Amino acid sequence: MESTKLELTGLKPTDAAWVAGLIDGEGCFTVDNGPRIAVDSTCRSVIEEIHRILGGACGMLNRKTCKGRSVFRWRVSGSLAVSICNSIQEYLRDKGEQAELLTKIYKYPPHSAMRDSIKKRMRSIKRTSL
Repeated sequence: MESTKLELTGLKPTDAAWVAGLIDGEGCFTVDNGPRIAVDSTCRSVIEEIHRILGGACGMLNRKTCKGRSVFRWRVSGSLAVSICNSIQEYLRDKGEQAELLTKIYKYPPHSAMRDSIKKRMRSIKRTSL
């Protein structure tokens, strides 16, 4: 089973579960200008690993934590973000609804009422998820 890959992104199930856990804990789904996923971490190797597995972009941010540690970010947007959501959604524990909304946004044209509704729902979930 370890060599089995998920259809859309070619992820192994163990990688999909790891990515989902990382995004659940340290990640962010946004839909403002289109679908986007980002993960921030002070652990460079974690960001490099998610980049190795999924592609996207990664780098160091121009800010530090209160303890002076560097912060690294991985991000992906557009159709690749939607594909990743489809591949990891079953493994998400906390942010499953956010991932589902992110996958729906491409179905509607920019500035449409449905897209605006999805954005509004996403903001609402983010404010009340804790």
